[in-house]
Amino acid sequence: MVCGPRPHGGRRGPPDQPARLLHLLHSTVFSGLVFYIEPPSTFVFTPPGAKEKPGALGVGAAAFAVQSGPKTDEVVATLDFMRVEGKGRTCEGRDGTYDSAKVRATGTSSGDPRLAGKFEVKIDVLDKFDEETGALLGTTQGKFIVRDPQTGKVKVDARILAVDKDEEIIGFVRGQAQGEDGGDLFGNLRINFVEEIDEDAGTGTFDVEGQLGGTTVSREMPAVIQSGQCKGRFERFAFDLPQTFELDPPQARSAPNSAGDGSGWRGIGR
Repeated sequence: MVCGPRPHGGRRGPPDQPARLLHLLHSTVFSGLVFYIEPPSTFVFTPPGAKEKPGALGVGAAAFAVQSGPKTDEVVATLDFMRVEGKGRTCEGRDGTYDSAKVRATGTSSGDPRLAGKFEVKIDVLDKFDEETGALLGTTQGKFIVRDPQTGKVKVDARILAVDKDEEIIGFVRGQAQGEDGGDLFGNLRINFVEEIDEDAGTGTFDVEGQLGGTTVSREMPAVIQSGQCKGRFERFAFDLPQTFELDPPQARSAPNSAGDGSGWRGIGR
């Protein structure tokens, strides 16, 4: 620091005030250098390890902190399922009948540009279902990938962990959104099995709708503890969405998801 008396015209003038330190600059070239600067030409060098002035933040350091600091964006995407294929099997568990399936579902994702594109869901499903009531409870886990429709480049690479309950898959997505404005993706996921009946036409339609983020009308927050796996031969299945079917005569109709060849994903194509 520069301070003390200074000659003025051959006479000893009044002592100068201590030099004010106007700026603190951290060198971006040499990380160990810290400069205190008072225009026009007063420099004080503080070597590495020396104590800096409390509360001082340099222009360069401040700019870097802003550019590299945290940033959080709320995002929403709608998932339009178009094709489902996979293989499944049914087995008897300790507490009821189970449906085990390996599912690959594809479609288009719209909404936030970072999540928009062609998506692919590859999941393992293990659900207990009641043939009398159609009630379903189980788990889903696997991968969620979104690609750019033009280049095929991966935009989102994430894991899915979810609980299946009746007509809903309710869970969480955790992964990476790629690109300049990407980052860590954390998202609540909801997938719905939708059945619409046209009594007059004697037909019905099955479809699958998905949503990542946003709000929904459902208040379900299921949780399960699950153990064990099904064994046996897988049977393959594949179908496009939406899936149209003819209604059985009233006396022959059964509860939703009660078909003998599976429930949930496989129940759509029954």
